[in-house]
Amino acid sequence: MAAFCSDCAGRYGRERATRETDDGYLGRYPLPPAGLRGRDPDAVLGAAWTWANLETLALASGLCPRCSATVEWETTLCEDHDAGEGLCEACDGRYALSARAACTNCILVTGGEPVVGLVAETELLALLTDEGLNPISPASIHRVEAVHGDYEETVLSREPLRVRYTFAAGDERRSLTVDGELSVLERSGAADTGR
Repeated sequence: MAAFCSDCAGRYGRERATRETDDGYLGRYPLPPAGLRGRDPDAVLGAAWTWANLETLALASGLCPRCSATVEWETTLCEDHDAGEGLCEACDGRYALSARAACTNCILVTGGEPVVGLVAETELLALLTDEGLNPISPASIHRVEAVHGDYEETVLSREPLRVRYTFAAGDERRSLTVDGELSVLERSGAADTGR
């Protein structure tokens, strides 16, 4: 299945929103065929969401979810970023920094918003669990995606690249400052571990 909303650019950009497809694309999650067995459509979605989040947690931990080799992260900063209330005309993204992970052994290459490389950080996990959210439980799908999908980005410097991301859940806020390889340089918020 491959389709995007034809009325808006959504979270992933205008290019995908205008792509011609036969049956529409609302999103996708990977799920091996056995995940369909014995499940109704809602349970399949929950299983796929859990599977995808486990893969993302592995990637963010530097582990290829396909072959277990290491992954290397690289980022690209939009030099003319201006997303305003929507998407930037220059990069077609919501955030100035985009991230890409590539396996050092197999063909896996993936990427997107920087949160993909940060979801395994203790502060971000603590923010979720402090709000009673389980980052791999289907029962938490919408609230976890809200935290992972709507955060503040502040470009602190371009040379060297330093970007601060601030995530919120309930009344709690946690910030992570990263470099161009998504290595966390500074942490702040209620879960500050002093690392």
